[in-house]
Amino acid sequence: LTVVIVLYVFMGGMRSVALTDVIQGVLMFTLMLAAVAAIASSLGGIAEANRTVYTLKPELFSRQGIDNFFTYRKWFSFMILWMLSVPMFPQMFMRFYTSKTSNSLKVSVVIYPLVSAIMFICPVLIGMWGHISFSDLTGKASDQVFPMMLAEHTPIWLASLVMVGALAALMSTLDSQLLALSSMLTRDIYFAYFRKTASLKEQTFVGRLLIVLLAIIGLIIAKNPPDTITAIATQAFTGLAVLFPTVIAVLYSKTIHPLTCIVSILVGEAAVIGFQLGIIPKSLTFGFLPVVPIVALSGLIIIVGSIKPIRRLD
Repeated sequence: LTVVIVLYVFMGGMRSVALTDVIQGVLMFTLMLAAVAAIASSLGGIAEANRTVYTLKPELFSRQGIDNFFTYRKWFSFMILWMLSVPMFPQMFMRFYTSKTSNSLKVSVVIYPLVSAIMFICPVLIGMWGHISFSDLTGKASDQVFPMMLAEHTPIWLASLVMVGALAALMSTLDSQLLALSSMLTRDIYFAYFRKTASLKEQTFVGRLLIVLLAIIGLIIAKNPPDTITAIATQAFTGLAVLFPTVIAVLYSKTIHPLTCIVSILVGEAAVIGFQLGIIPKSLTFGFLPVVPIVALSGLIIIVGSIKPIRRLD
Protein backbone atom coordinates (compact mmCIF):
# COMPACT_ATOMS: atom_id res chain seq x y z
CA LEU A 1 0.00 0.00 0.00
CA THR A 2 2.82 2.39 0.87
CA VAL A 3 4.51 1.61 -2.45
CA VAL A 4 1.31 2.40 -4.37
CA ILE A 5 0.89 5.73 -2.56
CA VAL A 6 4.52 6.68 -3.11
CA LEU A 7 4.27 5.85 -6.81
CA TYR A 8 1.30 8.05 -7.63
CA VAL A 9 2.49 10.93 -5.43
CA PHE A 10 5.98 10.55 -6.92
CA MET A 11 4.69 10.64 -10.49
CA GLY A 12 1.76 13.06 -10.35
CA GLY A 13 2.27 15.39 -7.39
CA MET A 14 -0.68 17.56 -6.39
CA ARG A 15 -2.76 16.63 -9.43
CA SER A 16 -2.64 12.91 -8.68
CA VAL A 17 -3.26 13.52 -4.97
CA ALA A 18 -6.31 15.68 -5.71
CA LEU A 19 -7.83 13.20 -8.16
CA THR A 20 -7.26 10.14 -5.97
CA ASP A 21 -8.52 11.98 -2.87
CA VAL A 22 -11.87 12.63 -4.58
CA ILE A 23 -12.25 8.95 -5.46
CA GLN A 24 -11.05 7.79 -2.04
CA GLY A 25 -13.32 10.27 -0.25
CA VAL A 26 -16.46 9.13 -2.06
CA LEU A 27 -15.52 5.49 -1.51
CA MET A 28 -14.81 6.03 2.18
CA PHE A 29 -18.02 7.99 2.80
CA THR A 30 -20.28 5.51 1.01
CA LEU A 31 -18.79 2.37 2.52
CA MET A 32 -18.75 3.80 6.05
CA LEU A 33 -22.49 4.42 5.85
CA ALA A 34 -22.93 0.90 4.48
CA ALA A 35 -20.95 -0.53 7.41
CA VAL A 36 -23.14 1.22 9.98
CA ALA A 37 -26.31 0.07 8.23
CA ALA A 38 -25.14 -3.56 7.97
CA ILE A 39 -23.89 -3.85 11.55
CA ALA A 40 -26.99 -2.12 12.92
CA SER A 41 -29.19 -4.52 10.95
CA SER A 42 -27.31 -7.50 12.39
CA LEU A 43 -27.85 -6.15 15.91
CA GLY A 44 -31.58 -5.57 15.40
CA GLY A 45 -31.45 -1.97 14.27
CA ILE A 46 -29.86 1.19 15.62
CA ALA A 47 -32.39 1.62 18.44
CA GLU A 48 -32.10 -2.00 19.58
CA ALA A 49 -28.30 -1.93 19.41
CA ASN A 50 -28.23 1.23 21.50
CA ARG A 51 -30.63 -0.28 24.04
CA THR A 52 -28.37 -3.32 24.39
CA VAL A 53 -25.29 -1.17 24.90
CA TYR A 54 -27.20 0.95 27.42
CA THR A 55 -28.00 -2.19 29.38
CA LEU A 56 -24.36 -3.28 29.36
CA LYS A 57 -22.62 0.08 29.67
CA PRO A 58 -25.07 2.86 30.58
CA GLU A 59 -22.17 5.21 31.29
CA LEU A 60 -21.43 5.33 27.54
CA PHE A 61 -24.61 7.38 27.15
CA SER A 62 -23.61 9.88 29.81
CA ARG A 63 -21.66 13.05 29.26
CA GLN A 64 -18.87 11.79 31.55
CA GLY A 65 -18.38 8.47 29.74
CA ILE A 66 -16.70 5.43 31.28
CA ASP A 67 -14.95 6.10 34.60
CA ASN A 68 -16.07 9.74 34.42
CA PHE A 69 -13.34 10.41 31.86
CA PHE A 70 -15.00 13.34 30.08
CA THR A 71 -15.05 16.09 32.64
CA TYR A 72 -16.18 19.54 31.53
CA ARG A 73 -12.56 20.59 31.16
CA LYS A 74 -11.70 17.59 29.00
CA TRP A 75 -14.78 18.20 26.85
CA PHE A 76 -13.63 21.77 26.33
CA SER A 77 -10.09 20.58 25.61
CA PHE A 78 -11.14 18.14 22.90
CA MET A 79 -13.41 20.74 21.31
CA ILE A 80 -10.70 23.35 20.92
CA LEU A 81 -8.07 20.72 20.06
CA TRP A 82 -9.87 19.96 16.81
CA MET A 83 -10.73 23.59 16.11
CA LEU A 84 -7.16 24.84 16.56
CA SER A 85 -5.23 21.98 14.99
CA VAL A 86 -7.04 21.11 11.75
CA PRO A 87 -6.46 24.51 10.06
CA MET A 88 -2.77 24.08 10.89
CA PHE A 89 -2.39 20.86 8.89
CA PRO A 90 0.20 21.63 6.18
CA GLN A 91 -1.82 19.61 3.68
CA MET A 92 -4.85 21.78 4.47
CA PHE A 93 -2.86 24.92 3.71
CA MET A 94 -1.89 23.43 0.35
CA ARG A 95 -5.57 22.86 -0.39
CA PHE A 96 -6.32 26.51 0.37
CA TYR A 97 -3.86 27.61 -2.29
CA THR A 98 -5.20 25.26 -4.96
CA SER A 99 -8.68 26.81 -5.03
CA LYS A 100 -9.32 28.59 -8.32
CA THR A 101 -11.86 30.98 -6.83
CA SER A 102 -12.84 32.21 -3.38
CA ASN A 103 -16.30 30.69 -3.90
CA SER A 104 -14.90 27.17 -4.25
CA LEU A 105 -13.01 27.67 -1.01
CA LYS A 106 -16.16 28.90 0.73
CA VAL A 107 -18.09 25.84 -0.48
CA SER A 108 -15.38 23.59 0.96
CA VAL A 109 -15.58 25.42 4.30
CA VAL A 110 -19.32 24.69 4.46
CA ILE A 111 -19.18 21.08 3.26
CA TYR A 112 -16.17 19.99 5.34
CA PRO A 113 -17.83 20.09 8.81
CA LEU A 114 -21.00 18.45 7.49
CA VAL A 115 -19.13 15.54 5.93
CA SER A 116 -16.85 15.26 8.98
CA ALA A 117 -19.81 15.11 11.37
CA ILE A 118 -21.39 12.24 9.43
CA MET A 119 -18.11 10.41 8.97
CA PHE A 120 -17.06 10.66 12.60
CA ILE A 121 -20.33 9.48 14.11
CA CYS A 122 -20.17 6.23 12.10
CA PRO A 123 -17.02 4.71 13.68
CA VAL A 124 -18.12 6.04 17.08
CA LEU A 125 -21.38 4.09 16.79
CA ILE A 126 -19.58 0.95 15.64
CA GLY A 127 -17.04 1.28 18.44
CA MET A 128 -19.80 1.74 20.99
CA TRP A 129 -21.66 -1.29 19.66
CA GLY A 130 -18.39 -3.20 19.97
CA HIS A 131 -19.12 -3.51 23.69
CA ILE A 132 -21.87 -5.97 22.75
CA SER A 133 -19.59 -8.43 20.95
CA PHE A 134 -16.13 -7.63 22.32
CA SER A 135 -16.51 -6.21 25.80
CA ASP A 136 -13.00 -7.09 26.96
CA LEU A 137 -10.98 -5.02 24.46
CA THR A 138 -8.59 -2.57 26.10
CA GLY A 139 -5.58 -0.44 25.13
CA LYS A 140 -4.13 -0.93 21.66
CA ALA A 141 -6.39 -3.95 21.10
CA SER A 142 -9.40 -1.61 21.03
CA ASP A 143 -8.07 -0.12 17.78
CA GLN A 144 -9.08 -3.40 16.11
CA VAL A 145 -12.75 -3.16 17.07
CA PHE A 146 -13.79 -1.84 13.65
CA PRO A 147 -12.54 -4.79 11.52
CA MET A 148 -13.61 -7.21 14.26
CA MET A 149 -17.18 -5.87 14.19
CA LEU A 150 -17.23 -6.12 10.40
CA ALA A 151 -16.04 -9.72 10.51
CA GLU A 152 -18.60 -10.59 13.18
CA HIS A 153 -21.70 -8.87 11.80
CA THR A 154 -21.36 -8.45 8.02
CA PRO A 155 -20.84 -10.76 5.04
CA ILE A 156 -17.21 -11.25 4.06
CA TRP A 157 -17.66 -9.40 0.77
CA LEU A 158 -19.06 -6.33 2.49
CA ALA A 159 -16.43 -6.43 5.23
CA SER A 160 -13.75 -6.56 2.54
CA LEU A 161 -15.25 -3.59 0.70
CA VAL A 162 -15.55 -1.52 3.87
CA MET A 163 -11.93 -2.22 4.75
CA VAL A 164 -11.07 -0.97 1.28
CA GLY A 165 -12.89 2.21 2.27
CA ALA A 166 -10.81 2.37 5.46
CA LEU A 167 -7.67 1.99 3.38
CA ALA A 168 -8.93 4.80 1.17
CA ALA A 169 -9.13 7.02 4.24
CA LEU A 170 -5.57 6.09 5.15
CA MET A 171 -4.34 6.72 1.61
CA SER A 172 -6.06 10.09 1.27
CA THR A 173 -4.33 11.29 4.44
CA LEU A 174 -0.94 9.75 3.82
CA ASP A 175 -0.56 10.97 0.24
CA SER A 176 -1.43 14.54 1.22
CA GLN A 177 1.00 14.50 4.14
CA LEU A 178 3.82 13.06 2.05
CA LEU A 179 3.35 15.73 -0.61
CA ALA A 180 3.09 18.57 1.92
CA LEU A 181 6.12 17.51 3.97
CA SER A 182 8.32 16.88 0.93
CA SER A 183 7.34 20.28 -0.50
CA MET A 184 8.08 22.04 2.80
CA LEU A 185 11.46 20.37 3.22
CA THR A 186 12.39 21.07 -0.40
CA ARG A 187 11.26 24.69 -0.64
CA ASP A 188 11.66 25.95 2.93
CA ILE A 189 14.89 24.17 3.87
CA TYR A 190 16.77 22.75 0.88
CA PHE A 191 16.08 25.64 -1.51
CA ALA A 192 16.02 28.42 1.10
CA TYR A 193 19.18 27.49 3.01
CA PHE A 194 21.29 25.07 0.97
CA ARG A 195 20.66 25.52 -2.77
CA LYS A 196 19.16 28.90 -3.58
CA THR A 197 20.26 28.42 -7.19
CA ALA A 198 18.48 25.07 -7.52
CA SER A 199 16.40 24.80 -10.68
CA LEU A 200 12.77 23.70 -10.65
CA LYS A 201 13.88 20.36 -12.07
CA GLU A 202 16.35 19.86 -9.22
CA GLN A 203 13.76 20.83 -6.62
CA THR A 204 11.31 18.35 -8.12
CA PHE A 205 13.95 15.62 -7.96
CA VAL A 206 14.77 16.37 -4.30
CA GLY A 207 11.06 16.47 -3.45
CA ARG A 208 10.55 13.05 -4.97
CA LEU A 209 13.46 11.60 -3.03
CA LEU A 210 12.01 13.03 0.16
CA ILE A 211 8.63 11.43 -0.60
CA VAL A 212 10.31 8.02 -0.64
CA LEU A 213 12.37 8.75 2.48
CA LEU A 214 9.40 10.05 4.48
CA ALA A 215 7.29 7.05 3.45
CA ILE A 216 9.99 4.67 4.71
CA ILE A 217 10.22 6.52 8.04
CA GLY A 218 6.44 6.41 8.43
CA LEU A 219 6.39 2.70 7.64
CA ILE A 220 9.03 1.99 10.28
CA ILE A 221 7.05 3.89 12.93
CA ALA A 222 3.82 2.13 11.91
CA LYS A 223 5.42 -1.29 12.45
CA ASN A 224 5.44 -0.66 16.20
CA PRO A 225 3.08 2.20 17.11
CA PRO A 226 3.91 3.83 20.46
CA ASP A 227 0.30 4.08 21.64
CA THR A 228 -3.35 3.87 20.58
CA ILE A 229 -4.54 5.77 17.51
CA THR A 230 -6.45 8.21 19.70
CA ALA A 231 -3.44 8.95 21.90
CA ILE A 232 -1.14 9.43 18.91
CA ALA A 233 -3.63 11.73 17.19
CA THR A 234 -4.18 13.78 20.35
CA GLN A 235 -0.43 14.28 20.75
CA ALA A 236 0.05 15.21 17.09
CA PHE A 237 -2.90 17.60 17.11
CA THR A 238 -1.54 19.29 20.23
CA GLY A 239 1.74 19.93 18.44
CA LEU A 240 -0.12 21.44 15.50
CA ALA A 241 -2.34 23.60 17.73
CA VAL A 242 0.81 25.33 18.99
CA LEU A 243 1.06 27.00 15.57
CA PHE A 244 -2.39 28.60 15.86
CA PRO A 245 -1.44 31.78 17.79
CA THR A 246 1.44 32.45 15.40
CA VAL A 247 -0.69 31.99 12.28
CA ILE A 248 -3.39 34.32 13.61
CA ALA A 249 -0.76 36.91 14.52
CA VAL A 250 0.89 36.76 11.10
CA LEU A 251 -2.46 37.04 9.31
CA TYR A 252 -3.91 39.91 11.31
CA SER A 253 -0.99 41.78 12.87
CA LYS A 254 1.34 44.04 10.92
CA THR A 255 3.66 44.57 13.87
CA ILE A 256 4.46 41.02 14.94
CA HIS A 257 8.19 40.24 14.97
CA PRO A 258 9.51 36.99 13.44
CA LEU A 259 11.52 36.20 16.57
CA THR A 260 8.35 36.36 18.67
CA CYS A 261 6.73 33.75 16.41
CA ILE A 262 9.78 31.49 16.56
CA VAL A 263 9.97 31.67 20.36
CA SER A 264 6.22 31.01 20.66
CA ILE A 265 6.48 27.88 18.51
CA LEU A 266 9.67 26.56 20.13
CA VAL A 267 8.39 27.06 23.68
CA GLY A 268 5.03 25.51 22.78
CA GLU A 269 6.56 22.43 21.14
CA ALA A 270 9.00 22.05 24.03
CA ALA A 271 6.01 22.04 26.39
CA VAL A 272 4.33 19.35 24.26
CA ILE A 273 7.42 17.16 24.61
CA GLY A 274 7.69 18.00 28.30
CA PHE A 275 4.15 16.84 29.04
CA GLN A 276 4.58 13.74 26.88
CA LEU A 277 7.80 12.66 28.64
CA GLY A 278 6.50 13.53 32.09
CA ILE A 279 9.09 16.27 32.61
CA ILE A 280 6.27 18.74 33.16
CA PRO A 281 3.81 17.43 35.80
CA LYS A 282 0.27 16.74 34.65
CA SER A 283 -1.01 18.82 37.54
CA LEU A 284 -0.08 21.91 35.53
CA THR A 285 -2.84 21.09 33.04
CA PHE A 286 -5.35 21.93 35.81
CA GLY A 287 -7.66 19.16 34.62
CA PHE A 288 -7.54 20.16 30.96
CA LEU A 289 -5.71 18.34 28.20
CA PRO A 290 -2.17 19.72 27.73
CA VAL A 291 -3.30 21.58 24.60
CA VAL A 292 -5.08 24.23 26.70
CA PRO A 293 -2.18 25.48 28.85
CA ILE A 294 0.29 24.99 25.98
CA VAL A 295 -1.68 27.09 23.50
CA ALA A 296 -2.36 29.65 26.23
CA LEU A 297 1.40 29.89 26.83
CA SER A 298 2.17 30.21 23.11
CA GLY A 299 -0.52 32.85 22.75
CA LEU A 300 0.79 34.76 25.77
CA ILE A 301 4.25 34.90 24.20
CA ILE A 302 2.73 36.30 21.00
CA ILE A 303 0.83 38.96 22.96
CA VAL A 304 3.80 39.98 25.11
CA GLY A 305 6.10 40.06 22.10
CA SER A 306 3.65 42.29 20.26
CA ILE A 307 3.36 44.91 22.99
CA LYS A 308 6.61 46.52 21.88
CA PRO A 309 7.15 45.38 18.28
CA ILE A 310 10.67 45.61 16.86
CA ARG A 311 9.73 45.98 13.22
CA ARG A 312 6.82 45.49 10.88
CA LEU A 313 6.26 42.44 8.72
CA ASP A 314 5.42 44.28 5.49
